[in-house]
Amino acid sequence: MGNSTSRVHVVTLTCGQVSTGNDTGYTLPTAVQVNSVDSRAGLDYLELVWHVQNWQDVQGFYVYRSILPDRLYQLVTPYPITADANDPSTFRYRDENVKPGRTYYYQLLSIPDGTMIGPIVARTKGRADMRYHIYVSMLQR
Repeated sequence: MGNSTSRVHVVTLTCGQVSTGNDTGYTLPTAVQVNSVDSRAGLDYLELVWHVQNWQDVQGFYVYRSILPDRLYQLVTPYPITADANDPSTFRYRDENVKPGRTYYYQLLSIPDGTMIGPIVARTKGRADMRYHIYVSMLQR
């Protein structure tokens, strides 16, 4: 048997880091990082607003919805949600196919890396939340 030598080169990267000095033959995926998710609720709508850190790497998001937290998610956006025109790190989705007083669970699928984010929990306002309040001030003579 001949004398063979092999060289092992180890590069340790954490999620989101890139090494440009080594040619390994493939590109490591970079996961999207969502900084925050907010929701606004009405009687007949829910609006999700989320902010991402590395927005340059994101082409958009597909939105999935369920009435259960851990299963039966269905795609509710036929096309990816793209960034806000005024702020490329902000994305918005308004769901008007909801019922009053219900809790919904959402997941976001980022494009192109395929990172699934969620579940995101949001609840529409119920009829009791929409009551009118009348205040009458007391006058004394």
